[in-house]
Amino acid sequence: MKLVILTGFLGTGKTTMLLAVICYLVSENGRKFVIVESEVGEIGIDGTHLVSEGLDVRELFAGCVCCQLAGILVSTLNEIKDAIDPDSVFVETPGIAVPVNFLKTVDKYCRSV
Repeated sequence: MKLVILTGFLGTGKTTMLLAVICYLVSENGRKFVIVESEVGEIGIDGTHLVSEGLDVRELFAGCVCCQLAGILVSTLNEIKDAIDPDSVFVETPGIAVPVNFLKTVDKYCRSV
């Protein structure tokens, strides 16, 4: 499965762009995908919006996938691979993410991603 990382500062339009890309992929190519939303807080606003659009979303709360939630990210990606085996997984990081740390975690601990 392909892993697409969407990162950027808070309020830069990550979720809006993600929704546009995914709508295109579904309508034009019929691809199977999952979205992983990382939320620093304990309430997910972006994930709720994406779910209301009928999308398959996994939300990780109270931290960032590049550090505090790295272990949960690894288990979530492996679970998605085993249960769904989608064409792509889109991971939307919070605005505080350090993308290089995210990549190091995925390279070191995720199998077949």
